[in-house]
Amino acid sequence: HANCAALCRHPRNLDDRQIRALAEKGGLVGLTFAPSFVDPDHPTVERFLDHVEHAAGLVGPQALALGSDFDGIGETIPGLENPACFPGLAGALLARGFSEPEVRGIMGENLVRYLGRVLK
Repeated sequence: HANCAALCRHPRNLDDRQIRALAEKGGLVGLTFAPSFVDPDHPTVERFLDHVEHAAGLVGPQALALGSDFDGIGETIPGLENPACFPGLAGALLARGFSEPEVRGIMGENLVRYLGRVLK
């Protein structure tokens, strides 16, 4: 799970070349809610959405998934504290111009499709 180094210079975030390479090999980028990966100074839902938009602009929304890291992060972003926030996140993605099928993909269908392919 990682976000975009172009927007936040966390050592585990991916640069644009790495994001493209993952997608070219059929992989997914699991975008994380970990505050330090989003923006260490101002981690917000809006800033997380900036990462989604940046990655989608590079490889398309079909190569994106959520990698929430709820099980491993100590701090959370207000509005992304737990899965109960997912309907609001889906609405925010729609407001950013993603289509309903794209949002369904990002929210989970891309991951289901990927797992179905690699676990055969």
